[in-house]
Amino acid sequence: DILDVVVAIALIRYNRIKIRELSSSSLDVKFRYRQTLRSIEQTFPVAIIHLPSFSIQYVLFELDTPINYTTPFYCVLCCTVLLLIMIREEREKRRELDNIKSTSSEGRGEEYFQSLQLQWETQISQNNKISQNAIREHRIVPA
Repeated sequence: DILDVVVAIALIRYNRIKIRELSSSSLDVKFRYRQTLRSIEQTFPVAIIHLPSFSIQYVLFELDTPINYTTPFYCVLCCTVLLLIMIREEREKRRELDNIKSTSSEGRGEEYFQSLQLQWETQISQNNKISQNAIREHRIVPA
């Protein structure tokens, strides 16, 4: 159990360092490291709960207390922590999606109208050139 916590801490540190180093690499590689880091961070609280829960059980066996088994407490605590992790992840995903929606819709709308304006300006200037050339060549009198 102690080794699980130590290895999880080492992996979290390693992945954070690796993500910083990969600032100029491909998005695919960065995404894999971020997902690995995210999954380790999600399981880390369970490892933290597991360590004291079952370590205390050995002490309670030796002391011969009325509460020898910590498994029911561990199950309740672990389920609560997992539920809190799921709620937190759902909120983070919703916040990320809302952020993506707001930035993409604002930017795309602006880009769309800028391109439309450019297109109309180009079309109007071309039409003006055509009509001016037609007037010169055919000596059309504008109405």
